[in-house]
Amino acid sequence: AHEPPLFSLLAGDPALAPMLEGSAQTVAEVAERIATGDHAMALESARALVAARPGDSSSWTLLAVALRKAERYDESERAFARSLALRPSQNTWHSRITARIERGDYAGARQLITPLLQANPNDLLTLTRLAEVEMYSGHHAEAERLYRRLAEELGSATDYINLGVSLFFQGRYQEAKTAWERATELARRMVTQFGMSPGVGPVALENGEGGYPGGGFRLTRGFSEETA
Repeated sequence: AHEPPLFSLLAGDPALAPMLEGSAQTVAEVAERIATGDHAMALESARALVAARPGDSSSWTLLAVALRKAERYDESERAFARSLALRPSQNTWHSRITARIERGDYAGARQLITPLLQANPNDLLTLTRLAEVEMYSGHHAEAERLYRRLAEELGSATDYINLGVSLFFQGRYQEAKTAWERATELARRMVTQFGMSPGVGPVALENGEGGYPGGGFRLTRGFSEETA
C-alpha cells in the first residue's frame, strides 16, 4: 500500500478540514469510485469539485489522485503542482511521489524525496518511499539497508516482507525466508490482537517444493475454500 485512504489523507490534515465542509460527500464518492475502478466517474466528480472550488488545494489533490489512478500521469502532475502552489502539504507531496513511483519515474520520485530527507533525514515515511524507489530501481542492497532500518524501527510485517524481497533478489534465500517468517509471525500476532476468528487466520509462508530457488516457499491460508 503506497498511501492512506484518500478521504483520510485529506481530512486528516486539520488545516484542510474547513475546506472540506460541504464537500465530504463528494470526496467520499470520488474515493469510492477510485477504489472500485470507476475512474471515469471519479474524474467527472473530481473535476466538478475543482470547478466549484478552484482555490481549494485539497480539491486539486483529489483530482490529481483521480487522474493518477486513471494513468493520466501528465495531467496528474499538473494537478499536484496546482495543489502545492495553493497550499504546500506533505501529504500531497508524498502522494505525488507515489504517482511517480507508479508510473516508473524513479528518478523523478527521487527528486521529490531528496529535499524531504534533507529537511528531516529520519522521517520514516520518506524513508519508506526511498526504499520503494531503490527496490523498483533494482538497487537491492540499498533497499535492504533501508528496509532493515524500517523493520527495526517500525517492526511491521510489510517491512519484513519487503526486506525478504530485497534479500531474495540478491540470492540470499535463507535470509529472505527468515524475514518472511518474521513477517508471518507479526501478521499472526496482529490477527490475534485484533480478535480475528481462528477459522480464518493470516496468510503464511511455509516451506514448499517447486517454489523459489534456494528452497522455495508457498503461500498458505488458515481457512478453507468454503470459509472463503
